[in-house]
Amino acid sequence: MALPETNGAIVHQEIDYHAPVTLDSAVTVRYRVARVGDTSLTMRFEVVVDDETAATGEVVQVLLDEDDTPRSIPSAWRDKISAFEKFVDVVETESSRN
Repeated sequence: MALPETNGAIVHQEIDYHAPVTLDSAVTVRYRVARVGDTSLTMRFEVVVDDETAATGEVVQVLLDEDDTPRSIPSAWRDKISAFEKFVDVVETESSRN
């Protein structure tokens, strides 16, 4: 899904480390949108090394307008994300219904 260039800010980020990752490790990162809020996207990720979970985490990013004020996630984004992600929590807001 191609998105136009946007302005945003990471407002929350957490990571839990479960196992070491070395320079010679074959790493797989699984990243998905878990929730679409009014002005934010919550993404969750998992880092896997040799079929073992090495790290898990969450990132919340807020969409900003030209004045760095939070703005609503466009309806088209909500539709595309929910069509792509099977179990995403999409918050219905007044602005997303318009």
